[in-house]
Amino acid sequence: MTDPIDEAAFAQTLDLVGGDREFLAELVETYGTDGQARIADMRSALAAGAAPELQRAAHTLKGSSATLGASHLAELCRSVEYAARDGDIGGLAERIDDIATEFDAVVAALTSRARGGG
Repeated sequence: MTDPIDEAAFAQTLDLVGGDREFLAELVETYGTDGQARIADMRSALAAGAAPELQRAAHTLKGSSATLGASHLAELCRSVEYAARDGDIGGLAERIDDIATEFDAVVAALTSRARGGG
């Protein structure tokens, strides 16, 4: 499995927090909680056929993921965001499942890095 985190982007984030891994761990924890909520929002919006809400949830997770170096996850979110923007939400359940799977890998990798691991 490829690393879900872009090292250069992660290094920038670590630099932005002044190398404070404890603070970074708090950010990762918040990202994890918020990300789970955004994925739940995507699933609810899809079930309700609410494209604007789906677009908003995907956009939010895309931005926070990109900031933390989760480039592939951000790209998955972008694809859902753009499909929802275009009103083309049929068949997005599998992509949201892919987002959820990638999100779990990202959180695990970020948590390890925040603690000083690889």
